[in-house]
Formats: sequence, structure tokens, C-alpha cells
Amino acid sequence: MREMSQKQAKINLVVYCLGYTLIFPLLASLILKMVDFSCQVWLWPWLEAGIYGVTFVVIVLGSWNLLKDELPVLLKNRKMIVKEIITNQALMYLLNFLCNLTIMLLTGSEQSNNQDQVIDLLNSKLLSTVFLTVIFAPLVEELVFRGSFFTLFYRKNKLLTVLLASSAFGLLHVLSSVFVADWSDCIYFLSYASMGFCLCRCYIRSQTIYGPILLHVLNNSISVLLLLMI
Repeated sequence: MREMSQKQAKINLVVYCLGYTLIFPLLASLILKMVDFSCQVWLWPWLEAGIYGVTFVVIVLGSWNLLKDELPVLLKNRKMIVKEIITNQALMYLLNFLCNLTIMLLTGSEQSNNQDQVIDLLNSKLLSTVFLTVIFAPLVEELVFRGSFFTLFYRKNKLLTVLLASSAFGLLHVLSSVFVADWSDCIYFLSYASMGFCLCRCYIRSQTIYGPILLHVLNNSISVLLLLMI
């Protein structure tokens, strides 16, 4: 399992966990407040694209050496990697089913706010949402939650790294609910953290960052297709 540089791993965590989730949206909001409503309508899509663009460029291009170096591993061990992707996708479905069943029995809720937001975006911005869900999220999130976390912590404590990476991944997907104190939705942290665990497991067993990236692509692609068929 190759690692990115310590410097790039730290940059990825700062840009994503502080920039993408907090500082960039806050700056965009402040900019919008400085202009009148007519300007806000056309300005917001550009600011939103800028947030995604800066995050993607810094993290993906910054981690390019890792992606390039791991490509021969993907090609050489493709059969084993495909097997791990399929196995962990099945495990992900099982854990997700058990978590969602438990959540439904406890709260009566059938799906998370994050899922509702994806459905709304698919209905209003189909192409950009498909890109963000199937390309942006798998690449960026795996380089952060697997690539960066494992580079910084895996050699020190393997179990703690998996717990940290899985928990951070789970927290990301309920973060908007945390900000508005919607604690009933925060319980979906369990479901998303279990997905994060399966992605960590795929990374460890496939021994390449492409394992969890492709698993993430597969999972999100299936989810998008199912949502579009509803």
C-alpha cells in the first residue's frame, strides 16, 4: 500500500475538512450578502463551481503522484481488486441494511436528509449531480478519508486509523444535520460510518487506493441509477 507525502496528506485534510466543509461555503455566503438578489441568482452557481473546482484541483492534482504510481498495481492485480470490490460492496449493503433497519425501528425515519438532498439535486441539476456523485465524491473523499488518514496514522495504529477514517466519513454525511441540531437525522452516522468501514477494508485488502475509489464509484453509480428509476 503506497502512501502520499505527509505534506500532501495534511493539505488534503485541511482543504477538505476546513475549506470545503466550512470556510469556502462561509466565504461564498459573505460574498452573496454583498450583492443584491438579482446578482445572487447568477453568482451562486459560479461560486459553487469554484468551491468544487478548488477542492478537486488541490486534492486530486496534489495527489497525482500517488494515483500515477498506483496505476500499475491496479492493472497487475485487477482480478483480485475486482473481487475485493464486489465482496465489500455486498458487505456494505448488508451493514447498510442492518443499520437502516435499526434506525427505522428506533425513529421511524426511512432515509437520511443527505439522501433527500441528493434526490432533490438529481431532479433539478441532473448532470452536475451525477458528476459530483460518481466522479468528484469517490476521488476526493477516498484521497482524503483513505489516502490521507492512512498516510498519517496507519503505521502508528491500524485499528485507530480505521475507526477515525470511518467515523470522519460518517460525520461528513450528517454534518449539515449537526449544524442545525437535527439529532434525529444524526443517527444515520451509523449507516455512513459502516460504509466508511467497508471502504477502509477494501483499501487494506486491495493494497491500492484504486480499490476504495472504484468501490465508491460503483456504490454511488448504483444508488444514482436506482434513484433515477423511482
